[in-house]
Amino acid sequence: MRHSSAIGRISALLVPLALVSRGLAFLIPVVVAMWFGVGPITDAWYWALAFPTFALVLASSALGTAATPPIANTALQTPERMPVVVGGLFTWTGLGAGITGLLICLSAPVLLPVLTDFDAATRALTATFLWELLPFMMLVSAGSVLRVTCEVYRHFITVAA
Repeated sequence: MRHSSAIGRISALLVPLALVSRGLAFLIPVVVAMWFGVGPITDAWYWALAFPTFALVLASSALGTAATPPIANTALQTPERMPVVVGGLFTWTGLGAGITGLLICLSAPVLLPVLTDFDAATRALTATFLWELLPFMMLVSAGSVLRVTCEVYRHFITVAA
């Protein structure tokens, strides 16, 4: 009983921190809008930022589902192979995200006029932002491998399943 009350106290202390951090996350668009002004630059930025965000969600979901069992199995049966398995998965995930991002960046000049109502200058700015966010897209996708590995080693545990 003492152990569960300690967990309850810690959880109760973390709730305000979680609420504040999530609340601050909602201020990011406001700060960006104040910084750039509400207009074409903000539209271009958020349109371009959607791709690395989507890549992170996709990589986290896919790797959480598909890679956790093999990584856990490797950690249990052949732990000496973990650097090779995790390093390979990290590399291939980063390369896959990089190739996908490259295709998005290369197709942006053709697809932006079809997918958006942006004027030519805003489309050009959106394409520039896509190129600038390409390394971020690769890193957040590949970083999902490290998150899964940490979960396997119980360095942190997912809060909700």
